[in-house]
Amino acid sequence: MPFDFKTEKYIPGLDAVRAFSILLVTLGHFGLSKMIPGGFGVTVFFFISGFLITKLLFQEFLKRGEISIKQFYFRRFMRLMPELFALIAITYVYQTLLGNPPTMLEIVSAIGYFTNYTLAANTYFNLGIDPAWGHLWSLSVEEHFYILFPLIFLPLVKSKDLRISFFVALLIGCLAWRIALVHFDFNFANPALPYTYSASEARFDSIAYGVLFAMIAQSPWRLSAGKQLVCLLLGSLILIATLAVRDDTFRETFRYSLQGIGLGLVFAYLYLGTSRPAVINLMELPLLKLLGVLSYGAYLWHLQYLYLAERLFHITRDTLHGFQGLLFTGGGILFTFTVSYVSYVLIHVQAKKLQKSILETRSKTTALAHTGNSD
Repeated sequence: MPFDFKTEKYIPGLDAVRAFSILLVTLGHFGLSKMIPGGFGVTVFFFISGFLITKLLFQEFLKRGEISIKQFYFRRFMRLMPELFALIAITYVYQTLLGNPPTMLEIVSAIGYFTNYTLAANTYFNLGIDPAWGHLWSLSVEEHFYILFPLIFLPLVKSKDLRISFFVALLIGCLAWRIALVHFDFNFANPALPYTYSASEARFDSIAYGVLFAMIAQSPWRLSAGKQLVCLLLGSLILIATLAVRDDTFRETFRYSLQGIGLGLVFAYLYLGTSRPAVINLMELPLLKLLGVLSYGAYLWHLQYLYLAERLFHITRDTLHGFQGLLFTGGGILFTFTVSYVSYVLIHVQAKKLQKSILETRSKTTALAHTGNSD
């Protein structure tokens, strides 16, 4: 049975893709970066984010005939901020006790979602910051996109041609901007975090590819089994090629564009066929679903494992090899998902309940106001 993205709220297998992404990121950071493409995990997160947000907005428009920008921002705030606030508050306390308190600039950057530009400025202007939450650069990119997206999407929602034309132009524009940055040697962040990798305007297309896929998925046509397989093979080959080519210019320009195309083809195999592939059933295994659900908290907290290991036990990932290195990595995975589970239960679940209560109250208040006006 094919997927109907106009009505289906839960997408089978998507949590497994999230699990795959967060495992790439954590394993890469925990000492396996030479074998594990952690940065690709972030790109997959971007694609998923664009896909889901667009699907939800389409469903809201089809159901209500309009899109509430206020509710969109409120839902994003309640999804992202509670666990982020907890990370900042808790880590600030123990990092201060350990003699390495985050600076006010780092705190404001994290809460205000401009860590990516703070990191670039840190290198370019030699600010001397040792970022406590440097990985939040990717959340900055997503949040900047979230702020702009509904304002752009709302005027375009009724016109398929305008929607697709705009986002195709965005894909081309981001690529052109990266090429210009590299050509004029303006890629001024440090080698581990180039400007073209972390700047919002240079990475919006990684999210926009997911947006474009969600738009295509609104169409009723679906791929035959043969075409599904072609999409899987072609998409996989493109993704493997982007990981295999190590040329710096390619990596900071065309890599992200080709990865967006490759992910779109793989997602077409998973979700745009006339029948659902058997692999979806494997992707619905409870453990994969759980890891996917915990992926946001895991992303927030995983680097604290490295920080605490170094500060408390003077252990760094670079000093461990062989079996000790594997134990260190395994400990990091256990730490990450244990803390993220606690964060999910104590913070996210409660925030979700509060969000539901506030929205229900607003709905009742609005209904009463309309009733009063009609009288």
